[in-house]
Amino acid sequence: MSNSLKTYVKTVARHHRVMIFVDSKISEKGIRAMMEALLHIWGGRYTPIVPVYDNIIPESWLELIKHYDPDYIYYSAAVSIGYLKSLNLFQPKEYKEYKDEDNRYHFPGVNIHNLLHEHIEESLQNERLSVLQYNGKWSMEMVAKEFYQLNLGFKSLYAGENKWLNNYKLIEIDENNAANINQLIYETKPFFKTILAGLHINSIRAEANATWQLEQFEWIIYQPANFLSDLLYFWNRQLYIQPQNNLGQVVSTLDEFNALVGQPYFEGLLYRISQSHSITLVSKSLSENELEDVKAKAQQVCNTVRLQLINNAEAFPFKPHRFSSLSSTLLKQSNNLLLGKTDFLRYPSLSFENNDIIKDGIYVIDAVIERDTSDEHKEIKFPYGTCLHHLVCKEPARVNKLHRVSIYVNNSSQGAEFNIPSDVEIIKMVLSFRQFQNDLITLPVEYLSYSNSGQKLSAFYNLFECDWSIIKQLLEEQFWLQLFMSDSEIQDSAIKSGRGIFSYQDLIAEIDGLFIKYREQVTLRLKRGYGNQPDIDVIERIIARNKKECFEHYIDRQLADLIKSGGLLLGMKVSCRQCGANKWYSLGELNDKIHCKGCSGQIMPNIDSSVYYKLSEIIINNLKSDPTKSTKHFDGNYVVMKTLLNLKNDFQLSGNSFIWSAPIDYSISKQHNAKPSDFDILAIQNGKLIIGEAKSSSGDFNNKEIGRLIWIGNNLMPDKIIVACNSGTLETTVEKVKAGINNSNCEVISYTASKPWYHFSGLFGLPKNIKDMKGDIVK
Repeated sequence: MSNSLKTYVKTVARHHRVMIFVDSKISEKGIRAMMEALLHIWGGRYTPIVPVYDNIIPESWLELIKHYDPDYIYYSAAVSIGYLKSLNLFQPKEYKEYKDEDNRYHFPGVNIHNLLHEHIEESLQNERLSVLQYNGKWSMEMVAKEFYQLNLGFKSLYAGENKWLNNYKLIEIDENNAANINQLIYETKPFFKTILAGLHINSIRAEANATWQLEQFEWIIYQPANFLSDLLYFWNRQLYIQPQNNLGQVVSTLDEFNALVGQPYFEGLLYRISQSHSITLVSKSLSENELEDVKAKAQQVCNTVRLQLINNAEAFPFKPHRFSSLSSTLLKQSNNLLLGKTDFLRYPSLSFENNDIIKDGIYVIDAVIERDTSDEHKEIKFPYGTCLHHLVCKEPARVNKLHRVSIYVNNSSQGAEFNIPSDVEIIKMVLSFRQFQNDLITLPVEYLSYSNSGQKLSAFYNLFECDWSIIKQLLEEQFWLQLFMSDSEIQDSAIKSGRGIFSYQDLIAEIDGLFIKYREQVTLRLKRGYGNQPDIDVIERIIARNKKECFEHYIDRQLADLIKSGGLLLGMKVSCRQCGANKWYSLGELNDKIHCKGCSGQIMPNIDSSVYYKLSEIIINNLKSDPTKSTKHFDGNYVVMKTLLNLKNDFQLSGNSFIWSAPIDYSISKQHNAKPSDFDILAIQNGKLIIGEAKSSSGDFNNKEIGRLIWIGNNLMPDKIIVACNSGTLETTVEKVKAGINNSNCEVISYTASKPWYHFSGLFGLPKNIKDMKGDIVK
């Protein structure tokens, strides 16, 4: 809950991640133009293009794309944005309807020419990098012109793009040499610019069983009358392939392929684009016999390049059996140390192999925020939809799929002020507002502040220096809990009668009493260990040693820590001869003469008075249901702390991030018919918001409490509702809450507090009765 003075923010630059949903009735020219536009930006080659059939996405496609984390989702006018959002698969910065203006598309990002450098393709072994460049008129005619444009990046330059090509050898194609393009490609070995859109990727790669097929260079051929499956296969097959400095596939219509077969140097073209002597022909729209005819015709003019077909090709998309991350070794992580609550976060410069700083284009900075703390949960992760503006930074940003921060920048931005929010600031924000794309949602709770229980728990947490490991030790150890509750298993125990005041001798007597009470269980355990009945002398020696270890390794150390933290206060009991009172006085109150707390008369401490410890009221108030009585019932904060500890230490779910708040009071905005109340349990477990209620007994969850939890689940966007208790079963409560929640993203879980047990040597883990012990031995 406290802010660390030091925070480490790890940053790395990456391209925009885009996903596009196209209506199945999209035109052939439209989808090819879309692909050409994506091949013009960094990262565009790993953009999933997903078909939507009458506002339904096939399950096979959902299985592929649900693992992606797009920054922007584009969709056609015929695709319902409501349907896309209802999938609950993505958390983009924005959904955008793409505009089909005469088959011209624009996707923002970094121009691919920024990735071009002299040594990008070492295997070409040219003295100087050659780049194939269209230099004719827009209306220039040539055979299979659209094939070269889509597959090789052979297009006219936009205004200002020629500045990136001054240092390279350009293979310029115009009306005078267009007929010789295949010969020029074969002889000059140019670099194909479409490869640039697939380099230095930060995304994921699907891995499928079709390993052999994915390793082959493929030429996809289709009939224009049935183009969609082949074009989608050509484009999305790349999602299964590692980034590389050469092409993995090309695509053409059947007419384009036949026209190319009849051109000079067709075999040279095949050899250069595939960088091998083997090309696989694939088609979803041609029959097997038709494809065989195509192959035979082409093979007649190819002597050195072998053409082959795929038999029994798997349906596409291939079923992924795992996903692996794709990240560039060039774009290294930058480590930033921020001091205090707010500091300047410097963004890493974006450059590629040529080390030139990118001066235009927009991209993303991913940030990992870690507190400088000894706690294993260092990282700050946010629930989806957290309003990051002002909470973290003023720049456009979103919570990505890893529950980390993605900031949208360009190279005119060298950095920005960065805030490090506290746990309670994050929790108050997500309880008050959520932002999804451009929609700010105001939630119906207001006036959030610590409740009385929250103030108690906050004081308890601070008492132990914000260290959950200490709290865990105390709440799981039966001996300390009994001490804090003025409870004991020993008849006539001084711990019971002391009511929070005890001496070291009382602790010795308590341990002695426990070993007497559990003597039979200890003997049975020793018998199991020795294999026979040990002598009484052996038992006595082992018990004496265990008692010594109790104090040396547990009690003495924990006493010192409790005194240091203020959980135990040192003092003495001083008797008054006038009124008979025998009260406790702190060391600060003791003097040669003090006022009696019974009659206010003057009394003098005896020189041989024993030291007594007194429990801090902070501990008592958080554990006892009524500190003024001798009741042994646990306060609600005990269940709250046990639940938080359980959530925190569930490493499978909590990961390396755990954020929490002490109980909070809240009011409800007027338009909602609900009364003010409080949240008992508030936590963010690895980016998932958890809200819950804690009770001493499961029977305390009445219909009113269940109704309030249902209201929270339906109105405050929690990822989980948790019900917790110290005793009883919660299955019925969970089912009732589940039945009332219509928020499909909200899970309902339960927790029953684990029972404390003795951690001491000899008594370690012993149950409370001999029958349980014997049952354990039988097992």
